[in-house]
Amino acid sequence: MPQRNVVTWTAMITSNNSRNNHMRAWSVFPQMLRDGVKALSCGQLVHSLAIKIGVQGSSVYVDNSLMDMYATCCDSMDRARMVFDDITTKTDVCWTTLITGYTHRGDAYGGLRVFRQMFLEEGALSLFSFSIAARACASIGSGILGKQVHAEVVKHGFESNLPVMNSILDMYCKCHCESEAKRLFSVMTHKDTITWNTLIAGFEALDSRESLCIFSRMVSEVLYCGQQLHGVIVRSGLDNYLEISNALIYMYAKCGNIADSRKIFSKMPCTNLVSWTSMINGYGDHGYGKDAVELFNEMIRSGIMIRILQGGSFDTGYEGLDDATSGEGR
Repeated sequence: MPQRNVVTWTAMITSNNSRNNHMRAWSVFPQMLRDGVKALSCGQLVHSLAIKIGVQGSSVYVDNSLMDMYATCCDSMDRARMVFDDITTKTDVCWTTLITGYTHRGDAYGGLRVFRQMFLEEGALSLFSFSIAARACASIGSGILGKQVHAEVVKHGFESNLPVMNSILDMYCKCHCESEAKRLFSVMTHKDTITWNTLIAGFEALDSRESLCIFSRMVSEVLYCGQQLHGVIVRSGLDNYLEISNALIYMYAKCGNIADSRKIFSKMPCTNLVSWTSMINGYGDHGYGKDAVELFNEMIRSGIMIRILQGGSFDTGYEGLDDATSGEGR
């Protein structure tokens, strides 16, 4: 059938179940989940089948699927909690599924109560559960509870996990804990674009000037890394490779260092359309419209466009020329 709905799936399960073909009925369940069907009536039928064949409470996949279904389809978490309580051996996935169910329904306090219970019962820990707990604290603006979650992260040695620390950083920003956010950011040994963007967005709502300073610092650090890489390239004798030079032009332009982009471009023994357009777009992106137009005209005079047309193809990089050369120059 090209299209299957909850009625179709229920009919399949009921038909097999009525003929006492329980295992065949059960095999329909994962297919139904893959199709994204989570209707409550069908889910209850599957739950009763799970009890009948003895897999509820002993199969991680079944239990987590049932909890997720009840958390999604019901008006409360009572049934999801009932499934959880019947689980014999609760894995980290079980705890995380229940915590996620509460928080996704907007019940941050419920999720945090389960998070606390997980520690009291010495349950299996999941890195993802810490991230979910941090988001729950952020959603209710509780920096106090957030600090407790952070303390548990440190206690269990998870402070080197970047996704978890990004969640803690986001929590501090959303809870208006500026000093804690700055302190955490300064001690983080690893940072990615999510880390920087989280801090910039967080401070944008609190202090736009501070947000700009953080952005400037990010660009400076990226530029410094690019300059170190450039040094390695030169020392390795790779700076005459066309593709590498093009990448350096692009990198310096994106970091706002147009002078170094132009310096590399001017020293290139040979260029292609990517070289020209990277430099032209660099000028255009930073408001140097006049320089972009002059370089565009220079590119036309160089004859590169004629050679490309004669070759029957355009190199990538032509996109964006209209935008770069149509603006007002400085």
